[in-house]
Amino acid sequence: MRRAVVFLSFLIALTACDTNVVFEENRAMNDFVWNTDSTVSFEVNIEDTLSKYNMYFNLRNQKSYDFSNLYVYYKSRLPNGARDLDTLHFVLADPSGKWRGKGSGELINNQILFKMNFRFPMSGKYIFIMEQGMRRKELKGIADVGLRVEKVK
Repeated sequence: MRRAVVFLSFLIALTACDTNVVFEENRAMNDFVWNTDSTVSFEVNIEDTLSKYNMYFNLRNQKSYDFSNLYVYYKSRLPNGARDLDTLHFVLADPSGKWRGKGSGELINNQILFKMNFRFPMSGKYIFIMEQGMRRKELKGIADVGLRVEKVK
C-alpha cells in the first residue's frame, strides 16, 4: 500500500511539472451559473516576444449543461492599451450528444485550443476578458472557466 501511495505521488508530481506553461488560472462560477454580466478576467505578464504560444480555453461543465456548444465573447487588452474583440465558438459534444471533454462524475473537463503558434507583439501585461455569449442570461451547468497560455515546444 505504501508503495502505491509513493508511486502515485511521484506520478502526480511528474505530470504537474509542465515547464512550458506560462499562465493557467481557472475561476469557479457561483452555483454553477455563468451570468451574462459575469465577466472573467485574467492578467498575464509576457516577457518573451520571440517564442510562439498556444492559448487554451478551460471549461468544466456539468453533464446536465443544456447545450452541446458555447459561445464566448473574448476581449484582450495589450500593454500599449490597444484592444481586440472576438467571438469564440466551442463545440462541447458531438452530434450524438457524447461529450468531447474528459469526465469524472458529473463534471466534464475541456481544454480547447483557440490560438495556435502565435507571438505576442510586445512584452508587458495583457488582460484577457471572457463573457458567455449564449442567448440566456443565466447559463446553468458551468462549474469553472479558465485560461491557459503555454510556449510551443
